[in-house]
Amino acid sequence: MEDLLAAQCLDRRYAGPALKVIRRLVALQAQLPSTPAMTLAARIERVPDLEKLTNVQKTLLKVWCLRGTLHLVHSGDLPLLYGAVMRDWADVMEKIMKRVDGLSAREIRANERAMLRKLEEGPMTRNDLPNARAFHWGRGLRILGYKGLLIHAGRRGAEVVFDLRERWAPKSDLGKIPVREARVELLKRYLAAYGPSSPRDFSYWTGMGVGDAARVFKDAGVKPGVPRATRGPPRLLPRFDVFLLGHRDHSLYLDKRHYKKVFKPAAQIEPVFLVDGRIQGTWSYDRMKLLPFAKIDAGVRKALEAEAEILRPFLG
Repeated sequence: MEDLLAAQCLDRRYAGPALKVIRRLVALQAQLPSTPAMTLAARIERVPDLEKLTNVQKTLLKVWCLRGTLHLVHSGDLPLLYGAVMRDWADVMEKIMKRVDGLSAREIRANERAMLRKLEEGPMTRNDLPNARAFHWGRGLRILGYKGLLIHAGRRGAEVVFDLRERWAPKSDLGKIPVREARVELLKRYLAAYGPSSPRDFSYWTGMGVGDAARVFKDAGVKPGVPRATRGPPRLLPRFDVFLLGHRDHSLYLDKRHYKKVFKPAAQIEPVFLVDGRIQGTWSYDRMKLLPFAKIDAGVRKALEAEAEILRPFLG
């Protein structure tokens, strides 16, 4: 059984390529612009220029995928994520738009066509894009993202820019992997970095239903298991680090009495620090202040302060 810290590249800081680590972790949560770089800084010796890899070289893409949220992924993994989770989120979003926004399927398609026609002119901010009928902007954009038609394409000042996915990953054949095959492959990738695990955990990580996750385990011929985390170096992890999002059972690394200090309402997840694979406290982005659950010894504090200096340049 592989140790969870080693599987997560948290047992030591690696010299290997960042892209290899990103693909191992499958996707880096990117709701907050600073999270992907700090996630990598906790794991590798040298963090590359992620903006260049994303917005210039287009090796990485920002897309809505796991749990329906924004992630940074390798462009080569887009067909896999589309087949396994994204197309299902498109169906979910359409149902929400019908129920909440009062739109018909015909009106949803009309809105999509209007935005896609505008995007043919070039990258656009949200305010640049037309809509044939008023509806919740976030849902209107996300459904295009789940369908693999739209991606985040950097910023224009303070505004997020969107563009056609085909300009960034024109060779991505999003329909080439059948759903069942994509889900089995995604499970194997998940287990390599987060496993052994259970259908409940896989459901939590992907956002699919527990029943669907159980069927993927069955299709893959995988038996549920429980990962273990042994001794490892002190590490600071940012908000929404992938270590915190891989398992529904947080008791693997967090005492139950401290749960609400880390996992807050409205799906907010605090930055934490690990000592020997367990969460021993949170920390503040403001002045990098440590907030331990209990007293920590001087050696651990010194190591965490050194970690803070490594992550500081990526706070933005």
